[in-house]
Amino acid sequence: MAGSHVLGEEAVAADPSRLRLIESDAPVWTVDPVDGTSNFIAGRETFGVMVALVRSGVTEQAWIYLPVSGDLAVAGRGGGAWWHSGGGTARLDAGHGPDDLREIVGAFNTRFMPDEWRERVESLVGCVGREANDLCSAVDYTAVARGLKDIVTYHRMMPWDHVPGSLIVREAGGVVRDMASGADYAPRKLAGPHLVARDEHSWHLVADVARRR
Repeated sequence: MAGSHVLGEEAVAADPSRLRLIESDAPVWTVDPVDGTSNFIAGRETFGVMVALVRSGVTEQAWIYLPVSGDLAVAGRGGGAWWHSGGGTARLDAGHGPDDLREIVGAFNTRFMPDEWRERVESLVGCVGREANDLCSAVDYTAVARGLKDIVTYHRMMPWDHVPGSLIVREAGGVVRDMASGADYAPRKLAGPHLVARDEHSWHLVADVARRR
């Protein structure tokens, strides 16, 4: 695609100024060739490949590939999200989460959070039904989009880690939003106590409790 830029963790580590490319109105491809690096190094299966296309600060398309299973999640803005697995294709629908906080299944990533929000979020761990953290955005985002997890929290929102999954979750009916401001996630937002949820109800069930603490 003419005029495109590519944005990834390794390039930004070498030249931090490249992170400003996400502010460009030109097409930007975010690429994470191995998401869940520590899992990959340890020989665990929970890692993935993530790619997305952003134009003028809006995510247009996204792909998450899970190499071990061969599964692929694909989304296009306004066109839904799709799950390719075992030779078949199905539309992703995150469905509805439980009505009771004690039945929520989620992952709580609190690293990089300011003390106030880290304490609030960590206090929720004992209130939910089960914590299930795969330490891999590719796996956690697709799990929410498939309705296998209800929520995931993050703070450091690097584009290559969150742009693909956020579009896939939203197109599956989910929500990705800053708990502090209530603003929907956008590719140019690089930090904030974000909550990924399979539906609006699940987002409020968790975020409203965190805000009151």
